[in-house]
Amino acid sequence: MSAPAWVRERTSPWVVAIIIGFALMLLANGVFIYVAVSGADRVVASYRVEPR
Repeated sequence: MSAPAWVRERTSPWVVAIIIGFALMLLANGVFIYVAVSGADRVVASYRVEPR
């Protein structure tokens, strides 16, 4: 049994580079979000309740 057509075709290096770049971007953003959320200071209650 032969492989499907999309497996037999050679994938362009540009497509592979874009997929790898996108994955690295998502990973970096995830790290930034984790650092920002885990290192955030607590917000005091008066900041949320008192009028400006």
